[in-house]
Amino acid sequence: MDDVTRGLLANHRRRYVLSYLDDRSGEAVSVADLASQVVARELVMGPTPVDPESVEVTLTHVHLPRLDDAGVIEYDRDADTVRRQRPEDQEVVLEDSTVRVPQEGSSA
Repeated sequence: MDDVTRGLLANHRRRYVLSYLDDRSGEAVSVADLASQVVARELVMGPTPVDPESVEVTLTHVHLPRLDDAGVIEYDRDADTVRRQRPEDQEVVLEDSTVRVPQEGSSA
């Protein structure tokens, strides 16, 4: 796994985004819907309170642009939508690597 892929998968929110978009089979989803799905997943995964507005802000200003720059998603800022891009080589790497990248704050 290269450093770029490792960096993309190192953050739990980016992994949640990719997982959710993978389930949409290339369908565009709104950033608001994506943010609500990330919030729901974070609430299930841990006891830490989650601020939905903060999640949407970090997605739009940090995580979505980074994933878009890497070519794994298509982030349309004007339409406020996101769609999964699946180049053949990235699909295999991302699916294979998702389970091996430790979550932030874990000792693994």
